[in-house]
Amino acid sequence: NQKYPKWSPMAIKSAMMTTARQTTDAGKPIQWAGGDATPLNFGSGEVVPPRSYDPGLVYDSSARDWLAYACAIGQLQLVGGSADCAKLPAIDPSDLNYPSIGIGKLVGVQTVTRTVTNVTKSAMQYRAQVEAPAGTAVKVVPDKITVRPGGTATFKVIIARTTAPLNEYTFGSLT
Repeated sequence: NQKYPKWSPMAIKSAMMTTARQTTDAGKPIQWAGGDATPLNFGSGEVVPPRSYDPGLVYDSSARDWLAYACAIGQLQLVGGSADCAKLPAIDPSDLNYPSIGIGKLVGVQTVTRTVTNVTKSAMQYRAQVEAPAGTAVKVVPDKITVRPGGTATFKVIIARTTAPLNEYTFGSLT
């Protein structure tokens, strides 16, 4: 990225993901196979390049973080990386510092941790806004953060299944 040459590849990806839109230019739902698409179809949505140049916050992660994630899901071991996995911290795959949250087989409560970096030139304050998936309760702690320029803040997202059906995907958002 020529505008931010010191950003990591994951910071760039985060900026594109967190500023993408989930609707068409006309503000209508993105379509897939004749119906409304879901994040399984469109990911974070349509990238809007001008917005991605000023995301405010990014979720950054390193190659080491991704290796720990690969170990956590059992993939690095498949290619002879067992010795490398022994040297890395064990993580829950849902705790990879990534702009989206994925939890497999949520039957009760799970807490995920995220760290954001302020990429603006000013201290910024953010308040979490959650659209919880139907049948779940979601809480962000703390729900308000202040982040100095270049600084980071860590928060937890507590997701509890209440009446959501088991073995089905649900989608929500954290803004």
